[in-house]
Amino acid sequence: MSNGYTLFMGIFYGLILIGVYFIPTVISLARSSTHSAAIFFINFFLGITLIGWVGVFVWAIIDENSHQRNKRLQKEAAELEATKQQQMALQQLMLQSMTQMQMINKETLQKEESVENAPYLEKYNE
Repeated sequence: MSNGYTLFMGIFYGLILIGVYFIPTVISLARSSTHSAAIFFINFFLGITLIGWVGVFVWAIIDENSHQRNKRLQKEAAELEATKQQQMALQQLMLQSMTQMQMINKETLQKEESVENAPYLEKYNE
């Protein structure tokens, strides 16, 4: 074997190992992860340990990308707006009910007063 072939194979295997080493970073960049920089730095410094590499790999896979995050936030905002609209509608309904109850109470009091005062009115009208 020649010295050039050994150098070529060393470079070739070294590039393959570097590629495998940075798979979590590549995954997070490909998915447009919101934590790509953190994944890169942890991968760079702790990826040499098997636990660090596996942890960053799992994080890169389960981390939501920016599109998914925006979609989730838009859905949550829409749900929040719908809840606010429902609360406002309920408040208006309660206000209407209270107004109607006040009107009914007022009418009832007026009727009771007129019934109580009826004997006096009859005497006065006679």
